[in-house]
Amino acid sequence: MKRILVVDDDRASCKLLKDLFLAQGWDTEAVIAPDEALRLAAQHPFDLLVSDINLEAHQTGLDLLRQLRDFCPVILVTGFGTLETTVTAAKEGAWDIISKPFKVQEILATVKRALDHESIADEE
Repeated sequence: MKRILVVDDDRASCKLLKDLFLAQGWDTEAVIAPDEALRLAAQHPFDLLVSDINLEAHQTGLDLLRQLRDFCPVILVTGFGTLETTVTAAKEGAWDIISKPFKVQEILATVKRALDHESIADEE
C-alpha cells in the first residue's frame, strides 16, 4: 500500500487531503508541523510527500523538499504562488507545484502520476 505524508499548517486542508487520499486506498498521515513530518519520515519511509509551501513554522515546504526529495517525490501546494517560488521549487526537485484552490481531480491525478512513476522506477 502506498504511503503519503501530508503537511499543511491549515488543519482543514490536512483533513481534506488525508480523507481524499484515504478514499483512494492510500495510507496517509497528515501533520501540521514540519518537525513532526520529519520525525514520521525518519521512522517509516513514505512514497510521496504533499506539502504546503508556506507553513507557520521555522521550516517551509521548500525546506521539507530539500530534506526529503532523495527519499520520495514531493508535491508542493501553495496559495501564494509566485513565479520565483515555482522556479525555485522546480530547481530544487519538486515533482509538481499545485496552486490553491485546487480541483480535487487535479490533485488526485497528480498524486497518482507521482506514485505510478515511483512504482515504475522501483521496478527498473
